[in-house]
Formats: sequence, structure tokens, C-alpha cells
Amino acid sequence: MQINNISNLNNGDIIIFYKTYGCFNITFKSTISKIGLILINPKYIDDKFDKGVYVLEGTHDSDKKINTKITLLNSIINENKDNKIYIRKLYSFQQFPYNILKDTINLLNNNDSDMNIFDWSESLIQTKLRQYNDSINAPLLAYIYIKLGYLNKLTSWALITSQDWTKKDFDLKLNNCNIGILQKIN
Repeated sequence: MQINNISNLNNGDIIIFYKTYGCFNITFKSTISKIGLILINPKYIDDKFDKGVYVLEGTHDSDKKINTKITLLNSIINENKDNKIYIRKLYSFQQFPYNILKDTINLLNNNDSDMNIFDWSESLIQTKLRQYNDSINAPLLAYIYIKLGYLNKLTSWALITSQDWTKKDFDLKLNNCNIGILQKIN
């Protein structure tokens, strides 16, 4: 699958994958199948990463521990060939806080973060009740945006859903940035 404007992606942009259902070029249903944070040349996180465009996502292991996963964008696109892909651009009023992002990822992966397990439980319950697909990544992105100084610290990050990141009238309280409209990139 070819992506248009991949060179226009920046650190902190939000990428959203929509799975569509239908036939004969008529879409009956569209659901969010994946949401993540764009990272450009993330050697500042770990030297193992080559130059390129990556996506940061949340995962949980067999012990239900929340971790982050960083994957090349092209690999994710190949795994999600049937999805429509959109970007929500981050327009930051400050230099991107690389060190804060690195520290936040390390905290998440070492499970030393201040992410309260009860907040995650509430998030997963709310997500199940609302039947949104992406129960980990939307609150994870909100948590990261709070740490980066882009979302208000009083935001209830655990209750943020994929739908919150995709609303036409973006209503999360932002700091030091603006978020662009959804732009289709494939």
C-alpha cells in the first residue's frame, strides 16, 4: 500500500487505522482498528532503531503488564492493508520534548510509572461498555501527551477513547500545541 505525504509526518502526530466493512464499494461500517503515535528516527529512544518513520503503540503481555511497542510504519501498513489510514497532525508551539518522551517510554516499559492500575481498570471497563476497539492505545496516547505537556494535566487520561482522538470537534484541553483535522493518507 502506498502512503501519500509520508515525508510530512512528524514526531507526535497521531495515526489512526479504520477497518471498513462493505461490498461493491459501499461502506456499511467503519471502526477504528489501531491508533498510535508517530516517531521519526527514534534513535533518541534506543540506538537499535534505524532511520525511518515508526509508530508507538501500547501492548500488554501475558501478565497484563502494559508496555510500549515501536514498529516501522511500513510494517504496520503491510499488516493492515485493508484499512484506511488517517493522520492527525501535532502543531507544537515548543521544541519536541525528546528526552521527556524517552523517559516516559522507559517508565511505561519498566512499570515504574504513575499510571494507576485502577485507572487502567476503569478505562478497560468503560471501553468495553462503549464497545470501542482500541482500549489501550487511546489512553496511553493521552498519558504520553500529558507527560509531553500537550494535554492538560487534569485530563482523565484513562477515560480517553479512540473516538476522542478522532472527533471532528477535538475537545481535549491542549497546552502548547494544536491538533490538525483528520487527513487521509492512503
